[in-house]
Amino acid sequence: MAESDFLAVKRAIPAPVKDFLKTKVLPRLRTDLRTTDEEKILGRKGFILETFSAAIRPIWGAFSVDDAMHFSTVLNMQRMYGIAGDILEIGTSFGRSAALIGMWVGPEERLHLCDAFDLPTEDSYRSKPTPEIVIGNVTRASAITPEQIVIHRCLSDDLALDPGRTFRFIHIDVGHSDDQVHKDLGLALRHSVHGTIIVVDDYDHPGWPGVKTGTDRFLHEHERLRVLVDLNRHGERGRKLYLFVGA
Repeated sequence: MAESDFLAVKRAIPAPVKDFLKTKVLPRLRTDLRTTDEEKILGRKGFILETFSAAIRPIWGAFSVDDAMHFSTVLNMQRMYGIAGDILEIGTSFGRSAALIGMWVGPEERLHLCDAFDLPTEDSYRSKPTPEIVIGNVTRASAITPEQIVIHRCLSDDLALDPGRTFRFIHIDVGHSDDQVHKDLGLALRHSVHGTIIVVDDYDHPGWPGVKTGTDRFLHEHERLRVLVDLNRHGERGRKLYLFVGA
């Protein structure tokens, strides 16, 4: 289409239609659905969204509004069914997802966070969090205390846990290669019990195919693990895969 034809079409659009496009359609198209908490998009804020807006959204990271809702649903269902126990996150960064998880940690439970934090790694992030920064971010978002947070300042390959330690919920959000995902799932399963939920980040992400191949290979090898739900997330190219650990 020539520029003159485009301008002719533009001039032919009625003024009310132009106004509707400008005030209603374009702002919605420009909205970041991954992180938005706008009431015109999501409706009136409930408890989770209010918490996300006030305490979690300012923390740097890719943990989305959808993720906050999904995690809260699963963790609250565990609470309702009397499933108690510690929680493990492999790959914490600045604590955005850990801050949400902390809302569902009971007074007798512990939140274990494994990350290299400010140690030298191959990652080229402009800034890296310290354990102190993460603990501050997590405790500001919920009633969890610093004493309930257990920091493992290391790569997941070097994570040394007591053989008998188990977790009811494990979030894996770190390496993206086939072998690394396979190793992290092996670690998670060794420290799981019947009813544990393991969440794998960036499943089927086109930029990191190893997450899917490593996960699928592990699922084929271990019948105890079943896919609970495979969830899309607004604005994200990868999904989160929720796995249930059977008997």
